[in-house]
Amino acid sequence: MTGLMPLFNMWPTSITNAVESGNKSGSTVFAMIESGEAVDNSGEIAAVEGVDVLLIGSNDLSLDIGIGGDFANQAYRFSVEKVSAACRKHKKLFGVAGVYDDPKIHDWFISILGARFLLVQQDLSLFAVGGHKSVRAVPQVRL
Repeated sequence: MTGLMPLFNMWPTSITNAVESGNKSGSTVFAMIESGEAVDNSGEIAAVEGVDVLLIGSNDLSLDIGIGGDFANQAYRFSVEKVSAACRKHKKLFGVAGVYDDPKIHDWFISILGARFLLVQQDLSLFAVGGHKSVRAVPQVRL
C-alpha cells in the first residue's frame, strides 16, 4: 500500500480508495522474461493489452539458456536484443534485472537497447555487503 501513497500526495487514504485508484491509474504491469521460451515469445507477450513493461530476469534467463550468469555470452546478448526489439515494436517499456555493478553493460542496456527500467541491486546482496562491512569493523579478538 505504501507504494500507492504518492498518488494521494502522502495523505491518509482508505484502503478501498487506494486500491481502486491505484488499479485505475497507478498500476504498472510487468511481464518477467526469464526463459528462452519467453524470449522466443516476447513479441506476443509485448503485444498483450495492459502489459506495460517486459523485464528480463537475467539470472533466471541465463540459467535457463545454459550460461549461468555469463552476461557477456552471445546467447544472453541475443536474447536481450530480441526482447528489446519486441518492446520497441509494441511501444512497451524495456527493463533488465539481475545485472549488478556493471556500468558497461548498463550503458548498453540504456544507450543501445533503450532500457528505461533497471533493477541494479536487490535486498539480499545489500544486506550481505552491509553485514560484511560490519564484520570487518570488529577487531579480531584472541581468547
